Amino acid sequence: MFEVIGQDKLKEIFNRMYDEGKVVNSYILKGPKGIGKKNFALYMAAKILCENNLACGKCRACVKIKHGNHPDVIILSKDEKSIGVEDIEEIIEKIQIKPYEGDKKVVIIENFENATIQAQNKFLKTLEEPVKNTIIILTANNFNTILETIISRCQIFTLNRADALEIEKYLIKKGVDSIKAKIFAKLSDGIVGSCKKFLDEDYIKLRQQVIDIAKKIHKIEGLEILDLVKFFNENKESIEDILEQMIIWYRDILIYKLTYNKDMIINEDYFEDIIEESKILSYNKLNGIINIIKKTKQNLEYNINFQLSIEAMLLNIQEV
Repeated sequence: MFEVIGQDKLKEIFNRMYDEGKVVNSYILKGPKGIGKKNFALYMAAKILCENNLACGKCRACVKIKHGNHPDVIILSKDEKSIGVEDIEEIIEKIQIKPYEGDKKVVIIENFENATIQAQNKFLKTLEEPVKNTIIILTANNFNTILETIISRCQIFTLNRADALEIEKYLIKKGVDSIKAKIFAKLSDGIVGSCKKFLDEDYIKLRQQVIDIAKKIHKIEGLEILDLVKFFNENKESIEDILEQMIIWYRDILIYKLTYNKDMIINEDYFEDIIEESKILSYNKLNGIINIIKKTKQNLEYNINFQLSIEAMLLNIQEV
């Protein structure tokens, strides 16, 4: 019921802590966006509050957690927005109230790296003087902005990337056909949450367009290549996905050219095209193209002019 793909070892560690009565008052679940931190936090909550001590998925407590209406599971979720002092004060107020349905309460604060320094300092006392029978679970994509005093008072659980085969099986279970499941599992880079966008029709169409453009770039002569800029401008909001897909495309060609191993290719559904491209593009050219695209990604992260960056990328790919 509480699907945490690729985290069996971590589940085993937490289950053992619970069974041995060694659950601590505060945890931080650390891992990249989309890896399943909230799902794991809900699994922990279910294990703690389950009437059968199993996260069984069937008792009243588990069903309420699944539906998001258990009164003793408090969740603060602000996505990319900052967590302020007022948010923390509200959480602290709720923590002081006794559990409604059992003897324990679980508090989950997502994306704690977005908490302001003032908010973190406000929350510090709650971690230093924990309320009895209240378990606090913070999630974070990274520790870059989290105070060391916060980190030192929590048990750290680091979620690891899932094996591609695990994600493939998960997608097939969800009704995705086996060929697409294998491709999307490879594209996910071990992050289950990434698969949601791969199943979106707009993303599937975008991927097709990116591959079509990647096959054209080195075949167009002269300034005609700048005609392709229109596509990038029209899809500016998806530029990160576009550039990443381009890197994967050229990486596939390079890998095949080096190994002739189909199993190492991500874009398996374009395998015949990859074979043909590998005959045309040299090792040096492929490495050069990949480095140019990576440099473009970096330039855009530094807010260098979008149009100029894309034009330079296309011209440099043509000339490499």
